[in-house]
Amino acid sequence: MGQWLGARLERHAGREVRRYDTDWHFHRDWQVIHVTDGRRAFEWRGGGLTIGPKQTLILPPGLVHRGHSTSEVSSFVMLYASSDSLGISAPSSPTIVHDRKLTAAIIEVDTEHTREEKREEIESILARVVSRGATTTWVPPVVSCVRAWLEEHHDSQCSFEELGRVRGCNPFYMSHLFRQWVGLSPRAFRVQLRLLEARRRIALGQPLASVAADLGFADQSHLGRQFKRAFGLPPGLMAGLITGL
Repeated sequence: MGQWLGARLERHAGREVRRYDTDWHFHRDWQVIHVTDGRRAFEWRGGGLTIGPKQTLILPPGLVHRGHSTSEVSSFVMLYASSDSLGISAPSSPTIVHDRKLTAAIIEVDTEHTREEKREEIESILARVVSRGATTTWVPPVVSCVRAWLEEHHDSQCSFEELGRVRGCNPFYMSHLFRQWVGLSPRAFRVQLRLLEARRRIALGQPLASVAADLGFADQSHLGRQFKRAFGLPPGLMAGLITGL
């Protein structure tokens, strides 16, 4: 089940899910995963962990990671909160939190409050929890520059060599450094940006064929394969999950 709690908050719930694996990907938003049954494992550059029942994991925006179930069946709730709505810099690493108010807010479907009231409640609790471990992390300037350029020009068809000239450095050195710090090659990162844009448009109800064409995928099937590999679900099913309250 998926819910939009306003434009800045999205909630998904998976019940007795038998298989839900994702490839390396990232989100622009804060991601909160709370497991109610079974276990799920997550990996990222330099680390990883497994969470079980009644545990909550918070992943910062932009973190390249992948996840999979380590039990036959698992149930969980995932929350995506806009970075702008929290206004807190991302911590250097994922965080396991134990907060009863946050747990109650994200797993309960509240029928007594309006959508706006529920969104404000969750954002307030999440901002408080996240701020406990907020830090800043140094990143090589060339990596920050190339990443910012890719985010601004994700629809560009620039070549590998042209991308290296963004900072006037050897493209092979730039690619190696980017992958080392980000967890994806520049090309893979650009594909992920397009998939995130596809995810946003699908949530708005745009036709898959037009989304695929607008974002530079060969066809709808090409988008579907890339989408499922990254997010664990085909775009058609994702579109059915992300619905209004």
